[in-house]
Amino acid sequence: MMTTQLHEGLIAREFKDAVLSIAAFKAWLKARHLEIGLQPELADQGFIQVESLLCAIERAARQEYTREQARAIVATRPAYARQALAALPSDHAAELESVLEPTWLVGAEAHRAWREQLHQAIARGELLALCPVTKLPMVSKARPSKDDNPLEVGDRHPAPMIGIGTNSKACTDAYIRRRAQEVYAARAAMTMQGIAEVIAREMKANGYRGERGEYLDPATVVKAIPAGLTGGRRKNGNRNHT
Repeated sequence: MMTTQLHEGLIAREFKDAVLSIAAFKAWLKARHLEIGLQPELADQGFIQVESLLCAIERAARQEYTREQARAIVATRPAYARQALAALPSDHAAELESVLEPTWLVGAEAHRAWREQLHQAIARGELLALCPVTKLPMVSKARPSKDDNPLEVGDRHPAPMIGIGTNSKACTDAYIRRRAQEVYAARAAMTMQGIAEVIAREMKANGYRGERGEYLDPATVVKAIPAGLTGGRRKNGNRNHT
């Protein structure tokens, strides 16, 4: 019987409950001459939640080296700490910088790098993000509404997925549009500027950068928010008359 490895606690993350075919993932690795440690190891067949797969990669990387070995690796790669801290809220990053566990940093870097690899593979159609129920590809609808999930069964165009690190304009714009609709649905009194500030903070906290490697500021974010989302309220709750 086919089994699906899925953890309900990870559904709130980027890839939500999307799963991969284990056979397809192994074939993808083989075609690219790639190997990766996983803990626990993958079954021979079935499906695995993308977020569960990333956690298995991180767990294996953390267990592969002793603390002393990890410290030596991290000492020659200061970018590991910078990248890990970029994904943390700014008000906690400074206090954590001096106490980051080297094995945790090794695991975090493996997680970050493979999230980007999977993000790109799915965007290129090399791997299919599947619905955990139907096992059909999860893709974006042609005309999303504020109630749409960005990953739905139906259209042929893969939904661009944002990831830690540099992202294309198409990815950041799609993320901003989706989050703007979600934020406004939860807090309808917010202005366009207020929504942009929320999203800009979230993107920086999550390590999501623009196509030039920069963090997007609210002035840039607001340009990608769907026109008329807030009924014209741009600042201070006042309508923007045109």
